[in-house]
Amino acid sequence: MRIKYIVLVVFLWLVLLASAPKKKTLFKEVLPGTAMLSDSFYVDKTPVTVIDYLEFLSAIKNSYSPKMHDSINTLPNWGLNNTILQDLQEEFEWDSIYYDRMLTRCWLVYGNDEKVFDVDIHIKNPRFYNYPLINVNYMQVTEYCKWRTDMVKIRYAVINDTEKKRRRYPMNFKYRLASKKEWDQVLGTFFNAVDKLNDEADEYEKMMNNLVSPYIDRKVFRYNSRNVAEMLDRFVVTTGFAWNDKYELGNVSYVQYQEPSDWIGFRCVCEVIPEKVKKVEVIVLRDKFGKIIDVPEKNEEKAEEPSTEVESKTEIKEESNKSKKKKTQTQSMSKKRRKFGKK
Repeated sequence: MRIKYIVLVVFLWLVLLASAPKKKTLFKEVLPGTAMLSDSFYVDKTPVTVIDYLEFLSAIKNSYSPKMHDSINTLPNWGLNNTILQDLQEEFEWDSIYYDRMLTRCWLVYGNDEKVFDVDIHIKNPRFYNYPLINVNYMQVTEYCKWRTDMVKIRYAVINDTEKKRRRYPMNFKYRLASKKEWDQVLGTFFNAVDKLNDEADEYEKMMNNLVSPYIDRKVFRYNSRNVAEMLDRFVVTTGFAWNDKYELGNVSYVQYQEPSDWIGFRCVCEVIPEKVKKVEVIVLRDKFGKIIDVPEKNEEKAEEPSTEVESKTEIKEESNKSKKKKTQTQSMSKKRRKFGKK
């Protein structure tokens, strides 16, 4: 009897769960690589990995540059075909200087104990593809966000051939770094998805030896306490969940970003920017009874013509009055001179 009661309760709970209204989203899909906090704000499920950044470097080799970024902003939002993209790609040459600036670098120690500031080994070795990107500077992060925004906009413009279809996706958006306030919101929303620090000493030692660890599961939001700290906007870094114990490991705090480091990575947020609606003011003429007065365009033109004539007549009268005043002044002055015997 007790088992039947439990089965009945479970069955009713499933029925209620199935019949519960589902939350409707404004867009057809979540922006690529992100988890949704609201219809206008999304956050990456994991920090940007080495393989993600290598895609950016590969795009630069295929002619992507700040100049191409400006041209992409002029492309149509829908009905974009491959020939337009090919022509755009052929229009620009590979910017080797820009590519060199985007390479992450760090100090490397070679066999003869010689220190050399060179390209980071992590972006050269396939072993680190799923590891968070480190040794990245603020300018490189900014350029990566611009490129990622451009690529998603192009994707939406290609897969949608009409405006109606295109509006199922965000029309205007941008990937960027999160602010401190936004990051607090992210951690509060996904608090259960944060991997907490294990207090056991042996686990702590293993963590410190492993340093940065890879993100294998990228289907859900993850924030690993045994991993990198993350760069935020305005040169702020959130710490406390990084492998480095310099800033009280395990307690969330914020420090000022100083320079690229092997314990600082980043993840993007994506903000959907609302479209600007142009307001048109319409002036309606009404009579004393509240009825709308329809004034034809021809009558308006005719009504405007006499006003110009009246204005010209008034100007002529003013000029004539001024000339009369000058004459009377000169006559009065001549009389005074005669009276006092002056010429």
